[in-house]
Amino acid sequence: MLKLFGIIAAGIIAGLLPRLVANKPLPLYNVVAGKLLTFSIYLMLCVMGYQLGVNDSLLESIPKVGAKALYISLLGMTGSVLAAWFLWRTGVLPASPPYGGPETNTRPNPAGTSVVKSFSGSILTLLSLMAGLFAGYGNMFPSFSNSGIDFPMLALYFLLFVAGVNMGSNPRLSSLLKGLSPSILLLPLCSITGTILLCALGGLLSRWIAGEQIWSVLDYVAVGSGMGYYSLSSVLIKSLKEPSCGPELSGIMAAVALLSNVLRELFTLMSAQFLNRLAGPYAPVAAAGATAADVCLPVLVRTSGDWILPAVLVSGFLTDFSVPFLVTWFCGS
Repeated sequence: MLKLFGIIAAGIIAGLLPRLVANKPLPLYNVVAGKLLTFSIYLMLCVMGYQLGVNDSLLESIPKVGAKALYISLLGMTGSVLAAWFLWRTGVLPASPPYGGPETNTRPNPAGTSVVKSFSGSILTLLSLMAGLFAGYGNMFPSFSNSGIDFPMLALYFLLFVAGVNMGSNPRLSSLLKGLSPSILLLPLCSITGTILLCALGGLLSRWIAGEQIWSVLDYVAVGSGMGYYSLSSVLIKSLKEPSCGPELSGIMAAVALLSNVLRELFTLMSAQFLNRLAGPYAPVAAAGATAADVCLPVLVRTSGDWILPAVLVSGFLTDFSVPFLVTWFCGS
């Protein structure tokens, strides 16, 4: 996480340098940085899709665990979005940029062009992901998979650096720091609480209505408390549940955790603009969970405006930090 923050900081410095040298804002530089950010987001999605497509074990597990993973993913996102919506509507968190500028979509806009623009962005996001997924499933670039180079991580580094450049070149950068207030700490707290409560409710409904016997309510909560951190949460669940559940059931739970938290990340990327217009600027941040400060960061900033950056960083860092403790707690309870 510290390395990722360092890359963002390096990008911000790179974005500031031309303005400091010229001693005045450079609008063209900011425009180019914004276009490059859009390109890097779609590139990252293609790489992510390719990585998923070549993962045979993950694809094979979808028919068996897909429905439950989708269920828990939607529960977690819904809980977080409702919590963020509540903080926004009650005025606990600011509903507009501190400098009063236009860089926000804090309230639903009835204009049809705005709605079309939101959905077009989601469609392009989905198409980028699907292009990478099909390329990976067909193994169209075997040298890409067998090179030994971690291309997804390199793509993430590039994405975060460009996001930093875009922020640093923003003439209102100094005003963004005004958005950092103690109330922002409530966003990750409420996001985590909303996820836990909705996943617990979903577990209870599964037992009462569908007659679920194998999974306990705490198992649903343990998977949901991964908050998008799919790699760590799945490994923890596998190791912590195996002594009590056995290798087969713990393996299924780990697969559900992996897929569920991957879906949470992907759904956030695809629905950020829609969530912003539906439930306010903090809703996509809460939906992203632990991925707010890395993979989802550029999309969140582009969707809600640069002024949301302090909330994104604080929420992403604290949520990421909470995952190992929450998953361990609910697996052992």
